Amino acid sequence: MVNPIPKMYKIGVSLLEFCVKPKLLFQFQAPNNSNPFSSHALEALGEVRIANFSQAELQNDTFVSSWFQTRIRPFLASSSPNFLFCLSSKNFSCHTYRIVIQAFISQKASIDRERQPAVFTHFIKPFLSRNDSSDPGCVSFINGSEEWLKVNLGSFSEFASLQDLQALNANFSSAGSLSVLTPSQVAQLTLSSGALNDTDQIDRVFERLEEGDALENVKEFLTELTESGKVPDFQPVVRDRVMNRTFAIISPHFQTFSKDDWFYWFHLILTPLLPSFSPMMLKNATANINCTNYHVVVSGMAKASPALPLQRQKEITEVLLDYLKNSASVINEPVCRQGIQSDAEWLEANLGSFSQYTTYPELKIFNLSAVAVVDSLSPKQKAELILDPDSGFLENETLVTKVLTNLTESTEDEPLDDFFQAFGNITKQRNITLIKNPGVRDTILNLTLTALAPKLNEFGPEDFELWFQVNLFSVMASLHPGSLVVIPSNISCASYAAILTALRQNLKSLELQDSQSLRSSIMSLKETFPLQGDFG
Repeated sequence: MVNPIPKMYKIGVSLLEFCVKPKLLFQFQAPNNSNPFSSHALEALGEVRIANFSQAELQNDTFVSSWFQTRIRPFLASSSPNFLFCLSSKNFSCHTYRIVIQAFISQKASIDRERQPAVFTHFIKPFLSRNDSSDPGCVSFINGSEEWLKVNLGSFSEFASLQDLQALNANFSSAGSLSVLTPSQVAQLTLSSGALNDTDQIDRVFERLEEGDALENVKEFLTELTESGKVPDFQPVVRDRVMNRTFAIISPHFQTFSKDDWFYWFHLILTPLLPSFSPMMLKNATANINCTNYHVVVSGMAKASPALPLQRQKEITEVLLDYLKNSASVINEPVCRQGIQSDAEWLEANLGSFSQYTTYPELKIFNLSAVAVVDSLSPKQKAELILDPDSGFLENETLVTKVLTNLTESTEDEPLDDFFQAFGNITKQRNITLIKNPGVRDTILNLTLTALAPKLNEFGPEDFELWFQVNLFSVMASLHPGSLVVIPSNISCASYAAILTALRQNLKSLELQDSQSLRSSIMSLKETFPLQGDFG
């Protein structure tokens, strides 16, 4: 291994010679900013020469300028954290400190990006934090926070947090210096200033973000806003404003977005704003998008769906359906099914949780297997599926058993209620008074009555009327005397009347060959509740 000491020694000698003979500046090329020997040599110079500067020299503009803006300026790009920290301990005046800062600013482009923050953290911040100077923070004779930021931090202010700035200058006005704050600092200001509840403040924030590269600015702003999974608690009207202003900035760039861009925006930084993402915005975003990127957008929107109002979710669904219909020629091609192994996965990829707001007939046009997607359907869609004459479910007892078992075993009442609300409405609209297949009819009635049995004690007359006269009307022909054991013995007269009326109405709609079981059930009901009367 080659001994690095001689090389470092030579660099150190060259640097010292350069510093003593500033005319060499015109013959000198700045060292590579990643060269560790330049960094070591600069530290050596600090120990040998800068450490011995007198207080008078450190506060002399001409002296400090000759050293930092002429003699060692090209080497400042190689400054190590140790050199910077030692420099912060020198007794510069505020004016000579600013001369040094200007020297660093002139070399910033030559400093490796990952090393640039050290100028702030190891020099600027420690120096301005000192309490042993005549002007801590260098705040005197400064006309406002914007000027203070420019002369004391310059372009290195981008590495300071808003909290840093407020700590270094107790009178720092964030609002007064908004035009020179970085997008990250503006985000920190937004979180701490009440802007989450104020549309006027948000407008001022976006006026700042629209200066320069608006796309990069708003990206940095939202990245900081959502850092570490934070979810800003916007008032809805303010969130709408932020989303609108953001969309105006990013939408012209959609055509250049890669898959990673779509993911970054819709899964990470737009997340707290997506509840304000309108159907028109979604239509714009998906207008000329390929299916791969479309899937990314859908999954991002699906994550936000719980926070969307019901009507907004339905409107979003319509936009997604329009995209799929317009892309029907390619949406099922292999390129659009990469990673999709089944029709159920296709449904998830292309509609996500919004699929529940479609109808089964709308899904049919995509040639999905009903058997494959049945578990992904909403209760309403399952009712539409079973009653769809093209699905074959009305002739398949096994499939109907699967659907009803899934619904009746749910710990919630809503799935079964929602299923039969749709089931009853559809049978009524289509004038379906009888499910023809006895096995299917028996399955629907028996599984449903078994599921309802524990709840019948709480039923009132209107509940018995709903279930026996509407929801189960088309399967009532399968009722037999044994089915009636689930009916509580202490029901009211009104409840008994509701059941009896349902059975009699149903009997009138049946052919003789289909009515025997129901007739026996009516007789059994009267025998079971003899004191309730005949009610006509």
